[in-house]
Amino acid sequence: MMTSMKKYIYFLMMSALALGITVSCTDEPNPFDEFDDLGKGAFARKLSSDGTFNFFDIPNSSIVTEVEFYDENKGKNVSEYRWTIAYIDKANGGANNAGPVDFLTIPSSSFVVNSDGLPGTTFTFSFQAALDAFGFTLADINGGDTFRFSATIVKSDGSTFSFSNTGGNIISSSPFSGLFIMDVNVICPSSLEGVLDYTTVAWCDVTISSTIEWVADGKGKYHVEGNSADFDYGAYDACYGDGTVGSAGFYPEGNLQLIDACNVLSMGGASQWGEKYWFNSVTVSGDSKTLTLDWENDYGEAGVTDLKRQDGADWPALK
Repeated sequence: MMTSMKKYIYFLMMSALALGITVSCTDEPNPFDEFDDLGKGAFARKLSSDGTFNFFDIPNSSIVTEVEFYDENKGKNVSEYRWTIAYIDKANGGANNAGPVDFLTIPSSSFVVNSDGLPGTTFTFSFQAALDAFGFTLADINGGDTFRFSATIVKSDGSTFSFSNTGGNIISSSPFSGLFIMDVNVICPSSLEGVLDYTTVAWCDVTISSTIEWVADGKGKYHVEGNSADFDYGAYDACYGDGTVGSAGFYPEGNLQLIDACNVLSMGGASQWGEKYWFNSVTVSGDSKTLTLDWENDYGEAGVTDLKRQDGADWPALK
């Protein structure tokens, strides 16, 4: 038996799917005799969806989703739930977009009727299957790109319903949550934060060592805290001070950030004087314990900095 919430949703669904007509409260004949022959819609209500497409862990990356079906016959007239997939190349402005191509078809024979008497299904989109749909390898995609899954519901009378012919309320309103489009972004988890011991050979040929901390700002971005307080890693103290930590009395500051985009490091923002920083090279030692940054700015200041994690963790394959 339907819960009160289900009854409410089903009532709204029936109101939204049927054509809007006005019925008299009298016993006068209904002038719209063809109403019963008109097509009526169907949709899959999203109950749950979880998972990610992790650029660094394809075998264990998938999206698992559960839906239940609604139509004028409590979902029993849905015969298929079809999905296509398209690839959106965000890194190159769409230059390598692909698809859509057929991806998954779930027949009604696979549906399971739940306690509310509604058919439903649970299905999985794996990252590997998404790549295979286009014959891609990891080298063909980029972190931040998107796989767009699009659904079509097929009814037993042959009618079809997709994003293009379904009302916005069915798709966006919480009582319905009609699932017709699912965008899955390729993510690149970043965990470079931590306390780091550094040794820097500065542009003035003085070497200085101390400790700083990379602090996560979210979405693969980090700022620096510690004795050096910024991204010169002691070079200012080496060249503008007496070679001891804190002797220069000033640092780049500004809004400089380290950016990790799928293991590709770059520098964003600028110093308090508007200087831009970049890396000439980024290398990780053979034992993965030392990260070496060859950095420079547009004022001509530069340094080569070795960084070791105090927690002893290995550096990923940064570049």
